[in-house]
Amino acid sequence: MALMLLGAPFVTPRPKLVPESDVAMQFVLLGQSNAQPGRGQTAQISEDDQKRIAAVSHRAEVCGWYQDSSNCVDLSRVSDPTTDGHPSASPLDGDAKGWFGPDLYTVLHLAEDNPTRRVRVIKAGDSGATLAEDFAPSGETYHQTVNAMEQHLLPGVSVSGFVWVQGEGDTRDDAHDDATGVRVRAPPRALNAEDAAAYAANLQALICRLRAVTAKRDADSCTPPPAEHPDLPKLLPGTPFLMLEPWAGTSGTCTPSDTSLANKAVLLQAVEKQLPNWPDFTLMAEDVARLPRYCNYTEAEIASDEGNYETYQGHYSTEGQKVLGYLVSRWLEWAGGTATRAAGIWSPGPAGTGGAWRPTQGKTIGPGGESPGAIL
Repeated sequence: MALMLLGAPFVTPRPKLVPESDVAMQFVLLGQSNAQPGRGQTAQISEDDQKRIAAVSHRAEVCGWYQDSSNCVDLSRVSDPTTDGHPSASPLDGDAKGWFGPDLYTVLHLAEDNPTRRVRVIKAGDSGATLAEDFAPSGETYHQTVNAMEQHLLPGVSVSGFVWVQGEGDTRDDAHDDATGVRVRAPPRALNAEDAAAYAANLQALICRLRAVTAKRDADSCTPPPAEHPDLPKLLPGTPFLMLEPWAGTSGTCTPSDTSLANKAVLLQAVEKQLPNWPDFTLMAEDVARLPRYCNYTEAEIASDEGNYETYQGHYSTEGQKVLGYLVSRWLEWAGGTATRAAGIWSPGPAGTGGAWRPTQGKTIGPGGESPGAIL
């Protein structure tokens, strides 16, 4: 599938890039640990895929790898299982550089599908990051995101989209320090309609602010309305935004509690309610059968990787991150990096086939070529 030209060619490519790579595309990935750093394991990447990655690495790069917002690294650096800090033990240390997120395979597919283009992703986020606190205007993660965009976005090239992998962190009380000074994440609590409406308002404000950065306009009007005025104003069209359906509760368990499942349902209802008012917004609906997680491990896989299975159960596994990367690449090509007002709920189906698309405005054909229909 060919993409339209995303803005003007960049003028001063980095020396390592091939001369004919005079057109570029870029996107921003942000959220919790399934995005930054991700829990796919580089040691499980096949030899054939490593060769594919090496073939495009001279024009494919990740900025913000392991929260290093000052640098960009080529794709082979991300996929190398021998890179610094990658222990052989199971489970892997949470900060080991043996992990990868959806960025790796998204960039790989985009680079393969667009052989004359430089592809760049800017990553931001942290494990357990919350929308209400960390991605708020005063939040450290939000400021890191904006600073990384200002530093690494290629001039004259449109941002193809924002990819939001978050939600679980806001179904619990704020983190706090225990008696020893260790930061503790509270367990999920009952989430009411007011909480969910606040999440939707905060998400709209975040989208507004991020679009203001890419459009180079003032973001002062992006403040969420007060709680006593729950009806949100319409969001201005802008850089496409993809939100993945969040996991229920904590990503450290395969068996979400009834409270966690109820929280997720209330949160998603609040987001879906706003879809007619949110142009250029896609909610990707999925369940555990569609994107593999550590929960889906076979008995043989558990036996060979028990430590990571026990620690990261609800996280996307290596296979899940590979499938997710493919799906995100399809969405980015469909979205095209321009404001078309297309919005709706996309259920890709297993491995991206046999899915459904429920548009709320704009395009009637979904990111995977789906005709309008009920969500699976």
